[in-house]
Amino acid sequence: MTKRFLYLLLVPFWLSLSATAYADGDGPTVLSLSEAKFIVSAHRGGPMPGLPENAIETLAWHSENTGGPMVFELDVRQIADGSFILMHDHTLERTTTGAGLVKDMSAADLKDIRLKDNDGKVTPYKIPTLKAMLRWADGKAVLMLDVKRGISSTKLSAVIKDEGASDRVFIINYNFRDARTFARLLPKAGLSASADNAQELAALKALHLPRKQTWIWSGFDDLKPDYYKAAKEVAAHVQRGTFGRIDNQAKASGSALIYTRILTSGVTVIATDNPTIAVKAKALK
Repeated sequence: MTKRFLYLLLVPFWLSLSATAYADGDGPTVLSLSEAKFIVSAHRGGPMPGLPENAIETLAWHSENTGGPMVFELDVRQIADGSFILMHDHTLERTTTGAGLVKDMSAADLKDIRLKDNDGKVTPYKIPTLKAMLRWADGKAVLMLDVKRGISSTKLSAVIKDEGASDRVFIINYNFRDARTFARLLPKAGLSASADNAQELAALKALHLPRKQTWIWSGFDDLKPDYYKAAKEVAAHVQRGTFGRIDNQAKASGSALIYTRILTSGVTVIATDNPTIAVKAKALK
């Protein structure tokens, strides 16, 4: 019996224990990660064969097996009844057994739908609500929320605050206006903001966001040393995406050396589709 197959059998048992095992809410927070030397951000939660993207069971597997420090990047969408679910696409077909536009669905429409893994294999897992994911993550993980178009920032912030999760989520912002909005609505939350040049860094600095709660998204390329020096004055961490070529090279070699080289530039957060390999870079740094 393989380790992953055994895990899949035990997932319901582990999830049933989570409410009592972490009832005190102790665990990683936005501020506790601010001093980390190296963090892996698992893109879409780090899907693997048999473990779908944006699924509680996938995060649970990584929490038990991959190690950290790690954050989980997840995609948030709002459905017809006003509630929030985790789903990357605006339609259901690729990642689930359902069909149609996500925004047109109600919770009742989604209750019998099952998630598919990235190979298209149907799993026993359901589409998680944001509330369910926030409750699971309490005491276990910090979540990086990619807020999809059309979502009410006020309603989303209210859900996060109601769950007592403000200090253990990051909000990905694609413009500085949104960064200001979420800084006001969720003053304890982390903020991820894009800035890959000196002009954008200066504009971000002018927002006066709390440095320990701010991470910069620098894109997918190597940048000059002066950039990283300036970025660290504004933010606790600089993120770089390795989806595609770099992740493919690492997967083919089974080695974390390519991630280790990236860390020498000034990057401290690697956003990757290969979290199980990328975490090994910490030991090699």
